[in-house]
Amino acid sequence: MQAKWQGIEMLAIYQDWADELASYSLGSINHAIRLCRSQEHPPSLSKFMENCKKYIPEINQSILISDNGNITIGKEEALEMLKKIREDLAANMTKC
Repeated sequence: MQAKWQGIEMLAIYQDWADELASYSLGSINHAIRLCRSQEHPPSLSKFMENCKKYIPEINQSILISDNGNITIGKEEALEMLKKIREDLAANMTKC
């Protein structure tokens, strides 16, 4: 029986995973790792990425907002931003 990765340069595989996972938060990657621990075999890259997407940050964790890069903001700042957006929307709705 031949190993799945026999004859393939592992550095290329590591680089492929690193490139694909670069946009995911550390929390989502840790979540995917936890999900994989109960599996008999390691996941494919696409399955691992699916598991990353299932991650929902806890309320008290920082929130990552991607806008030409990752910006980390705290819970209180995020709630303040949402409050301002709601106020702006309400103000603009009354003008219509």
